[in-house]
Amino acid sequence: MKLVQSSVVVVLFAVSSNGQWETGGNCEGCVENADIFQECVKDYCIDSDGSYGESKESCLDEPLYTDMGQLAECCLMSDRSGSDECVDAGEHINGCLTDCLPDCVEETIGNYMTCYLYRDSIEDECDLSDCITKIALDKEWVGDELNDEDAFFEALEESLQEGSASDKLECDGAEEKATAVCNIGKSCCENCNPRLGEMMDCIVNTVVRPWQIMKFEKNPDDYYDCETECDRLGVDRRDLAEDAASLTGDAAQDKAIREQSVIAAKPCLDNMRSTIAVSGNMTAIGPDTINCVVVESARVLQKDEPAATVSSATSVAAASIASAFLAAAAAVAV
Repeated sequence: MKLVQSSVVVVLFAVSSNGQWETGGNCEGCVENADIFQECVKDYCIDSDGSYGESKESCLDEPLYTDMGQLAECCLMSDRSGSDECVDAGEHINGCLTDCLPDCVEETIGNYMTCYLYRDSIEDECDLSDCITKIALDKEWVGDELNDEDAFFEALEESLQEGSASDKLECDGAEEKATAVCNIGKSCCENCNPRLGEMMDCIVNTVVRPWQIMKFEKNPDDYYDCETECDRLGVDRRDLAEDAASLTGDAAQDKAIREQSVIAAKPCLDNMRSTIAVSGNMTAIGPDTINCVVVESARVLQKDEPAATVSSATSVAAASIASAFLAAAAAVAV
């Protein structure tokens, strides 16, 4: 029996309308290999009774695997299956996730992180203490959230998770989510909200909604994009002053900021790719990616280097992947 999530990824890689998902070239075979690999995860990373396979308790937990070939090795797929089919499929999917996702995903997340780093380190307009105070007061948090940065990030992630996943084509849920995120962006780094809107537009309208339209077998011409621009959602913001091609006027400083933005964006891009490859959970991938970007961008405002710990965003992504497969395995066992 195939997992429901498997067909989700098959649809995902098949989407190519309006040039949103790349096809051809390195993207050939993504559909077939996604199907094979998800079957392998079901068969060799989880036992039929819904428990983890022997000696593989951590394969779908932290740390989150971003290389599907390594996940195949962790789950002993070749040894248990007697062939290299699973490993080969995993390696192929690595290329799909690198080359076939819409370009706007990495671009818009990176631009938003770059904006935070520029505003914080060059003009000092955005400050974590202000961000914590404004959000904590708005959400009526007291205690550790106001005095402990790690507690604040954890509380912020938890609050963003509440009711964040929507499997409906209507824009009400997506726009309600976008408004809440825009308000957080305003509290932390208001001038970056235009970049925030661009990121949400990519995730909502280019990544998730084409899949939803195909899933529900609807005509794309009958549906408009959901609104994600913060000012149009009633959240005030000022214009983004800097040109994306030139930040400080100093090439070395610009390069350093952009390199930092790549590092800051990596957990969210890794989470997104891993969730698509392992569980195909497109219902959650949109809001979960947005949640991650919000938390990690706020983390950029930390003046001191944060401790080398797994972020709450990464923890949530790993837990959602594991729980999706455990639930599917349990359903098969009934």
